Amino acid sequence: MTNSLFEKYLLCDEGFGNIYDKDHPDDPPIGFQLKMRIPYYRSARLSLIEKIVIKVDGKEYDPDKFLFTTHDGTFTMAQMRTMTNHYWLFGEKATVSVMEPDGLGRAFSTVYRTVEIGIYLRISYSHLGFVGIAGKELKAESFVQ
Repeated sequence: MTNSLFEKYLLCDEGFGNIYDKDHPDDPPIGFQLKMRIPYYRSARLSLIEKIVIKVDGKEYDPDKFLFTTHDGTFTMAQMRTMTNHYWLFGEKATVSVMEPDGLGRAFSTVYRTVEIGIYLRISYSHLGFVGIAGKELKAESFVQ
């Protein structure tokens, strides 16, 4: 089931850009991040997140390189499968960090990028699950971690 009601809210306008190591800020980026909201009308356990897809300018990234951060902490996709007592709250902006060497590249600061996401939830009462798909042009920023 695709949820068109929330799609315009899934991908946040702020929080997209390269991540730099705080101890080596002049080195190439260690990854990039973006912020997203849950595509569901209520909170959900992290273990119910079946899959997250992230594409930037048509390039799809490996979910094994994702770090998913909510108010409850930061987890890999593999760890989230066992997180039955940790929740992604409705309205909460989760940060997904993609630990991809060189991130989005260095020459990006004023460039808008085409970002697409897909969030697939496993919901007990729906054999099709619940899917949120969104895309938009975002201006990249820089973040130190």
